[in-house]
Amino acid sequence: MRHNSLGVLAALCLSFTACDTREPVMSDADVALLRDTYPHMKEECIELMRFEGVYSYPVEVDRCFPMTEPRKFHGVWRTQFEGSIFCPNATDLCQPTIEGPIAWLSTSAGVELPIEPATGREPRYFELVFVGRSTKEKGNYGHMGASDYEILVDDLISAREIQPSGMDRET
Repeated sequence: MRHNSLGVLAALCLSFTACDTREPVMSDADVALLRDTYPHMKEECIELMRFEGVYSYPVEVDRCFPMTEPRKFHGVWRTQFEGSIFCPNATDLCQPTIEGPIAWLSTSAGVELPIEPATGREPRYFELVFVGRSTKEKGNYGHMGASDYEILVDDLISAREIQPSGMDRET
């Protein structure tokens, strides 16, 4: 009987995080700051970072934040060094402003855009049509957390480069 009780106790202990013997790499204060900064982050990501550090943060935003259902998007993507801004429903050049929400554009795991992003100071602009998802809640997304939302491209339908000179080129 005693042998069975120890087995049950061990099984229960393994199922509770309070019995987790790993040492956290983030302090309780750091975890609290993480929760304040990212109030909509899924608990599994917070726990992952608590024990493995910020470099364990998954690249895919949909692993850590609630997302909308997939839908069709049409708009302009502005890409440049350390920048990836998408303006839904835009048909002209997309400029970041302080007047409205800014959306960071990225791709789902396994999806690649057949577009070479800008690497220099000058941005490139693309009119995109795609099926994708957006983070549900306003937050701190993209490079340095400077965007209000993040939109994932799940399936690219079309892309057309828009030249600042007004010349368009199919991509």
